[in-house]
Amino acid sequence: MYEDAEGYGFEVDLWACGVIMYTLLVGFPPFWHRKQMIMLRNIMEGKYEFCSPEWDDITEEAKDLVSAIFGPFLQRIA
Repeated sequence: MYEDAEGYGFEVDLWACGVIMYTLLVGFPPFWHRKQMIMLRNIMEGKYEFCSPEWDDITEEAKDLVSAIFGPFLQRIA
């Protein structure tokens, strides 16, 4: 990277961890859509859900952790 470039912050790393965690838990990413523009809009608007049946066997603690990771980031971009 460039020496004088500020780069991105901790929040981006944390958000990426949330995306990875969500994907590892259910096998698909949280904001996925087959149309790229809709997927980008979902990311920018923070639209994700805990769909059945994939999330039915996932603990509430895991869902709370994913929500807690996404929460501050989504509040900042809203």
